[in-house]
Amino acid sequence: MIRFDKVCLSYTRQDRSEVIVFDGLDLHVVPGQVVCVLGPSGCGKTTLLNLAAGFVFPTSGSVLFEGRPVKGPGPERGVVFQDATLFPWLTAFGNVAFALKQQGVRGRQLQEMTGEYLAFMGISAQARQYPYTLSGGMRQRVALARVLALASRALLMDEPFSALDAHSRERMQDELLRVHAHARQTILYVTHSVAEAVYLGDRIIVLGRRGVLVDIPVSLPRPRRRSGEELLPVEEQLRACLQQEYTKEE
Repeated sequence: MIRFDKVCLSYTRQDRSEVIVFDGLDLHVVPGQVVCVLGPSGCGKTTLLNLAAGFVFPTSGSVLFEGRPVKGPGPERGVVFQDATLFPWLTAFGNVAFALKQQGVRGRQLQEMTGEYLAFMGISAQARQYPYTLSGGMRQRVALARVLALASRALLMDEPFSALDAHSRERMQDELLRVHAHARQTILYVTHSVAEAVYLGDRIIVLGRRGVLVDIPVSLPRPRRRSGEELLPVEEQLRACLQQEYTKEE
């Protein structure tokens, strides 16, 4: 579904020195997978999402979505950021309805479909509230409901739950898995948490300074136990890989 084909990306600093982010990156994401991306700060995790979203473009090589070059943002690729990017002047209902209006939904159908998405995310009671009155977890639920309303075939998620407390984060992880089980979207998910990646991912990619370090399939069945011993071997492999990369930086 998403393919990075020999992607090179660089930029020039103010002092005219060149920074190379990717140098010949080859990576593909198959439909329906939850692919988690780990790596040290500055390795290009967020840039990878921005390329897939069409917010930035490669210096050379190509980024493809369903076989077609990514030329800009599109509703088929929904983006969820660390901070829920909601319209502050619209209620939860209005934020979700906005996504449906973009697809031409109007009238009674708009009311019904918006209500269905809010109900699916468990936030019907907050429909008339504005974002500033909602908790971080509730705002992310609204953001997810809005992306679902876009009928996005892929979700691009940049540490969406990292600002939440531990309990809310775990609840939102479970909500995301419920969404995935229902709609089977492809999910490209950036995180700094090894435990989160192993809990969520069908596949885990570790990025380093020079591209992909490891690409690990996670064949463990769901639902997974967060403290399950079966997760430990994968976690240990990932931590060892990350430690080697951090050591190179010292």
